[in-house]
Amino acid sequence: VILRELHLDKNKFITSKSLQEMKERLDRLNIFEFIDDPKIYSERNKTGSGLLIEVKEGNTNTFDGIIGYNPPSGENDNGYFTGLVNVSFRNLFGTGRRIDAKYQQEVKETQELEFKYLEPYFFNFPLNLNFGFLQRIQDTTYTLRNLDLKGDFLFSDKFTVSLIAGYNRVIPSDIANPSFLIADSRTFSSGVELRYDSRDNIFVPSKGFLYKSFYSYGNKRIFNISSLQNSGYSENYSMQRYYIELDFYSSFLKRQTALLKLFGGEVRSDKLEDSDFFRIGGNKFIRGYRNEQFLASRIASGNAELRYSISRKGFLFGFFDAGYFFRPEDLINNYSSQSGFLYGYGFGIRLESSLGIIGVSYALGKDDGILDGKINFGLINDF
Repeated sequence: VILRELHLDKNKFITSKSLQEMKERLDRLNIFEFIDDPKIYSERNKTGSGLLIEVKEGNTNTFDGIIGYNPPSGENDNGYFTGLVNVSFRNLFGTGRRIDAKYQQEVKETQELEFKYLEPYFFNFPLNLNFGFLQRIQDTTYTLRNLDLKGDFLFSDKFTVSLIAGYNRVIPSDIANPSFLIADSRTFSSGVELRYDSRDNIFVPSKGFLYKSFYSYGNKRIFNISSLQNSGYSENYSMQRYYIELDFYSSFLKRQTALLKLFGGEVRSDKLEDSDFFRIGGNKFIRGYRNEQFLASRIASGNAELRYSISRKGFLFGFFDAGYFFRPEDLINNYSSQSGFLYGYGFGIRLESSLGIIGVSYALGKDDGILDGKINFGLINDF
């Protein structure tokens, strides 16, 4: 794995710049606790030279756990637990393969299960294959299942082009006379993603920028069209989804970093449903609001964050998020169009400890008082 990432070529010269690039490539693997600066040495009584890179392998298996409890809201209600379990194996069998699994219970009747697998350098080509599966049970309204296959073509250390194929299935609940109407549908889609990453560090960057742009086109077919024709549905729809994301990092003082994140995206179709939208709130797009409090077909947001590094992976931060969103009207389910300007602000800490990496933040939304903020807490434990 190390030799593969060094990109050594007998026809190329080794320079101080290429040595630094080797260290950065190894650091991006996120499997080493420590990587020393690469060194060139000469062999005694010989004409050859050697390359010395001292590394210390870290704990590449992580467990991220969060638990919460919502007390009963009335005498006839029962309290319930919420939480998240996120397990990651970042160096499976010592080959750089990766598996991630996540289970999240957001509210009493909403849960999400996700699985991802990465196969690096498929057949020794600069091609990474990614497989993903997602199942989301949304309240008592529908179940969403999503399959994704993505191929990352590594044109350089910084530039990647990805081709994406997706399958999306939405299954309405079998409740008689449901109060919320959603179609039984299937969507096949394909798309492309461009990524350019010039950050000097993946944990606490001090300079550089990250650019991502995404576009996909899909065909959505409605299976229960016979029961929905009077509601304005057609049997087939085309769907487009696209977005652009830019992260700028700069540093003016030692240990200090400023982050400016810009995002703009839209999903377009003749008929949009709950499962198609961008979801705003929690840690997504604009902090200071409940998880997925707002749904949007169109969003533009900006995030400004000031960080102070306290360790290799830890930092203090303060932030201000703002953005505009738009959601079209849904006459079938009696939802009027919704749009507005949102902002949130707060502070937090990401801290390395003997238990792992602890992250805590306190965020306030547009109309919140000082005591109305949302607290996000997370623990990542290496084992």
